[in-house]
Amino acid sequence: PPMASRGAPAPVGGGLQELGEVGRSALGAASKADKLLAGSDLALALRESTGEAYSSLRRPWPGLLREVAASELPARVLERLGSAPADEVMQCACGVFPEIRRAWVTVDNNLYLWRFDARGGEHAPPVEYSEEQVICAVALVAPKRDPPVFPREVKHLLVLATPVEVVLLGVCVSAEHGLDELKLQALPLYAIPSDAVAMCCIK
Repeated sequence: PPMASRGAPAPVGGGLQELGEVGRSALGAASKADKLLAGSDLALALRESTGEAYSSLRRPWPGLLREVAASELPARVLERLGSAPADEVMQCACGVFPEIRRAWVTVDNNLYLWRFDARGGEHAPPVEYSEEQVICAVALVAPKRDPPVFPREVKHLLVLATPVEVVLLGVCVSAEHGLDELKLQALPLYAIPSDAVAMCCIK
């Protein structure tokens, strides 16, 4: 029988037959997948045109969040944000403290607190506080009451973390002219070094 020389191509008849069987198997699997996907959300989404921007959901999905009210940032905060040079990078954070009905923003080493539910002319200037270092994290906690550690007028404590230290501020709230007035009381005895650890979250 003839022998194939070194380097001669091997017969390809059997290879083509195997490839044909693989192709038929793949087509069969794809057909089954099409039947499974028919009428599903995924198939419908893939068939729809994606030429337009994703501005809204096409189907009525249940709303997880509901907008109750919206208000702009206080003018003082906007002024501080706009005062920085264009090439300067500022470190900012924001949040809400429902317990005292205040929204807060940090811009570098400055902290701003204001009423988020005030309407119309009820808006008062935000309460401001400054640290020597950049404020990395802010948290609101309840002071210990039994036995009492802080003065009675301190209803809550603000915890501020900087790259240098962690400090406590007393939060005093008093009602005047129908609105509660918030004041921050320094507590110099309650500060500890952070050992150059940048804390991004306080719990």
